[in-house]
Amino acid sequence: MAKAGRKQNRSEPEQLTISVSKETYAYLQYMAVNGIIGPSESIIAAHIVTREIDKLKKSDYFSRRVPTTGS
Repeated sequence: MAKAGRKQNRSEPEQLTISVSKETYAYLQYMAVNGIIGPSESIIAAHIVTREIDKLKKSDYFSRRVPTTGS
């Protein structure tokens, strides 16, 4: 039986800290309490950011190659 989890083509995660408005945070709290997308605000936010970046990459939004490392 296959293990559930992160897709095999994903790299190891990097830590990121962001600030959001109180309204956005309240919405993330609502989603977490109701089990929408994930169990915590940070997991939900990470999922949304990753999903949106993936959409940008697929749509060729960036006209130049974006480096995959922080340098």
